[in-house]
Amino acid sequence: MKRHVKAAVLLTGALVVMPCQAIAAEPGPQQISANLPTSPGQAGRWISDGKLMVAVVNEAAADQVRAAGAVPKHVARSQGELDRLFAQVDKIARTQRGLQSWGIDPIANKVVVKARDGYGAFAGLGDGVQVVRVTTDFRQQAGEVNPGDPWWPGGESNCSVGFPATDAQGNKHFLTAGHCTNDPNQAANGASGQSNRIGTSNVGGTRSVNVREGDMGVVAVIETGWSISPNVNTWGQPAVTVTGSADAIVGETVCHSGNTAPNWECGKVTAINQTIDYGNVVIEGLTTTTACSQGGDSGGAWLRGDPIRDFQVTVSRVQSTASGRTVSPVKVTVEGNHSCLEDLNINLVSPSGRWYSLQRYGGATCHPMPAGKTYDVPADETAAGTWTLRIGDNGYADTGTLTNWSITL
Repeated sequence: MKRHVKAAVLLTGALVVMPCQAIAAEPGPQQISANLPTSPGQAGRWISDGKLMVAVVNEAAADQVRAAGAVPKHVARSQGELDRLFAQVDKIARTQRGLQSWGIDPIANKVVVKARDGYGAFAGLGDGVQVVRVTTDFRQQAGEVNPGDPWWPGGESNCSVGFPATDAQGNKHFLTAGHCTNDPNQAANGASGQSNRIGTSNVGGTRSVNVREGDMGVVAVIETGWSISPNVNTWGQPAVTVTGSADAIVGETVCHSGNTAPNWECGKVTAINQTIDYGNVVIEGLTTTTACSQGGDSGGAWLRGDPIRDFQVTVSRVQSTASGRTVSPVKVTVEGNHSCLEDLNINLVSPSGRWYSLQRYGGATCHPMPAGKTYDVPADETAAGTWTLRIGDNGYADTGTLTNWSITL
């Protein structure tokens, strides 16, 4: 009997294993977070060294966190206390100039305010509020259908496509940034010079927001010949297909696609639920990352995934509780993208510790990694235990992402 385990990394950023026929999952930090209910004893969560960390204020909450497979960290302030502090900070912040952002930092267990000026206004709120002086500004991207593709609102500079959407009537749309869709009933074009029209932005003037609640808009794809796709443009590498959505967690890896160089870039989530002052508008609920974006990237696609980096090894695991031995050959399917397949060593490690080579490094010419490739592995072993995929990048100046892999035992 064949048994199939799949580790879905894309968007969840973890090993969300889809079990069938007695194969059990080893949940990653995002799946643990999704299954762990909030409680008054918790005070935020983040990812560190591949583990879900949860701030707790009492032992009952710590026991709940441990039982879920996460790591508790005892802190001084509950989520309720942090929320009350944030409300005080928010009230003061909206009367000040010179602030960059403000929000709760679950790791520090404080409300952190980043400010160029006006930082003295928070002096009386105690040590639960930390003010950090900065010299830079956030700015809303401006500048110049697959997620990450460029599009042009009328005759203005380009923005980037977010994600496709279909309404209840089957009409096609894509999501993007609200400051790109502020003009009602504006032509949305697929090329500069007001050419190659895709559809209409902000139909009726009710499909764009660029205020406190967010920066988001909708473009209706109505022109003949255009279709929408969940396949994210990775700019010269095989496309990454979006399969779901989830909230970001501090410390996890994310990648984004947009029209401006470097087009496809990965980094870490540094903060969530931040209130940011752009000077012309204050927006709540934003996430910050170390993956830089530029003017023209506005509205582009953001994804969770495991990046494949130069001279580093990407490791992904699944757990099997199947009885008996494997069916030979074991089939392993690797899905992702990389600019140079010849730079990669791809290995499967069995529960017994035996290594099986799927792809060896070497070759004079680079070819893009296929979006999906299946390998036959002559493994005759006990099926139960942890199976590990290891991808080592032995070249330089190339990039990639592991989005999914599956093993049929």
